[in-house]
Amino acid sequence: MKSSKSQKEDLKEWLNDLKFFIKKSLPTIIFIVVIFISALFLIMLIGGCNKFKLEDYVDDNPVEEFVEAIIKQQTQIDIDLTPNSPEVENGRAK
Repeated sequence: MKSSKSQKEDLKEWLNDLKFFIKKSLPTIIFIVVIFISALFLIMLIGGCNKFKLEDYVDDNPVEEFVEAIIKQQTQIDIDLTPNSPEVENGRAK
Protein backbone atom coordinates (compact mmCIF):
# COMPACT_ATOMS: atom_id res chain seq x y z
CA MET A 1 0.00 0.00 0.00
CA LYS A 2 1.31 3.43 -0.90
CA SER A 3 2.00 5.98 1.72
CA SER A 4 -0.16 9.07 1.93
CA LYS A 5 2.78 11.19 0.74
CA SER A 6 3.14 9.05 -2.37
CA GLN A 7 -0.60 9.21 -3.00
CA LYS A 8 -0.52 13.01 -2.72
CA GLU A 9 2.38 13.18 -5.16
CA ASP A 10 0.54 10.90 -7.57
CA LEU A 11 -2.55 13.08 -7.30
CA LYS A 12 -0.52 16.25 -7.91
CA GLU A 13 1.15 14.65 -10.92
CA TRP A 14 -2.20 13.53 -12.28
CA LEU A 15 -3.68 17.03 -11.80
CA ASN A 16 -0.67 18.60 -13.52
CA ASP A 17 -1.09 16.21 -16.44
CA LEU A 18 -4.77 17.06 -16.60
CA LYS A 19 -4.04 20.80 -16.58
CA PHE A 20 -1.48 20.35 -19.35
CA PHE A 21 -3.96 18.33 -21.42
CA ILE A 22 -6.70 20.93 -20.96
CA LYS A 23 -4.35 23.80 -21.85
CA LYS A 24 -3.27 22.00 -25.02
CA SER A 25 -6.73 20.73 -26.03
CA LEU A 26 -8.99 23.60 -25.02
CA PRO A 27 -8.49 25.71 -28.18
CA THR A 28 -9.27 22.70 -30.36
CA ILE A 29 -12.37 21.82 -28.35
CA ILE A 30 -13.60 25.42 -28.47
CA PHE A 31 -12.96 25.55 -32.24
CA ILE A 32 -14.97 22.37 -32.82
CA VAL A 33 -17.87 23.60 -30.68
CA VAL A 34 -17.93 26.99 -32.44
CA ILE A 35 -17.93 25.32 -35.89
CA PHE A 36 -20.74 22.96 -34.83
CA ILE A 37 -22.88 25.78 -33.44
CA SER A 38 -22.20 27.89 -36.54
CA ALA A 39 -23.26 25.04 -38.81
CA LEU A 40 -26.49 24.58 -36.86
CA PHE A 41 -27.16 28.30 -37.04
CA LEU A 42 -26.61 28.37 -40.80
CA ILE A 43 -28.92 25.41 -41.32
CA MET A 44 -31.65 27.16 -39.36
CA LEU A 45 -30.94 30.46 -41.11
CA ILE A 46 -31.47 29.09 -44.60
CA GLY A 47 -34.66 27.38 -43.51
CA GLY A 48 -33.52 23.79 -43.44
CA CYS A 49 -35.97 23.02 -40.67
CA ASN A 50 -38.93 24.18 -42.78
CA LYS A 51 -37.88 22.34 -45.93
CA PHE A 52 -40.34 19.49 -45.51
CA LYS A 53 -43.53 21.46 -44.84
CA LEU A 54 -45.93 20.87 -47.70
CA GLU A 55 -47.08 24.48 -47.93
CA ASP A 56 -43.47 25.65 -48.38
CA TYR A 57 -43.03 23.86 -51.71
CA VAL A 58 -42.76 26.07 -54.72
CA ASP A 59 -42.64 25.16 -58.39
CA ASP A 60 -40.40 22.22 -59.11
CA ASN A 61 -36.71 22.73 -59.47
CA PRO A 62 -35.54 23.01 -63.11
CA VAL A 63 -32.96 20.26 -62.56
CA GLU A 64 -35.66 17.99 -61.16
CA GLU A 65 -37.88 18.72 -64.14
CA PHE A 66 -35.00 17.90 -66.49
CA VAL A 67 -34.38 14.58 -64.75
CA GLU A 68 -38.10 13.77 -64.83
CA ALA A 69 -38.12 14.48 -68.59
CA ILE A 70 -35.16 12.14 -69.13
CA ILE A 71 -36.85 9.41 -67.10
CA LYS A 72 -40.05 9.86 -69.10
CA GLN A 73 -38.15 9.78 -72.41
CA GLN A 74 -36.21 6.63 -71.49
CA THR A 75 -38.94 4.65 -69.69
CA GLN A 76 -42.22 6.23 -70.88
CA ILE A 77 -43.14 6.62 -67.18
CA ASP A 78 -44.37 10.01 -66.00
CA ILE A 79 -42.91 10.35 -62.52
CA ASP A 80 -42.74 13.21 -60.02
CA LEU A 81 -39.58 13.07 -57.92
CA THR A 82 -41.21 15.19 -55.20
CA PRO A 83 -44.75 13.80 -55.13
CA ASN A 84 -46.13 16.24 -52.56
CA SER A 85 -44.99 19.35 -54.41
CA PRO A 86 -47.33 21.15 -56.78
CA GLU A 87 -46.45 20.21 -60.35
CA VAL A 88 -46.70 23.14 -62.72
CA GLU A 89 -47.22 22.52 -66.38
CA ASN A 90 -47.82 25.48 -68.69
CA GLY A 91 -48.58 27.76 -65.75
CA ARG A 92 -51.30 25.54 -64.26
CA ALA A 93 -51.12 22.91 -61.57
CA LYS A 94 -51.55 19.32 -62.71
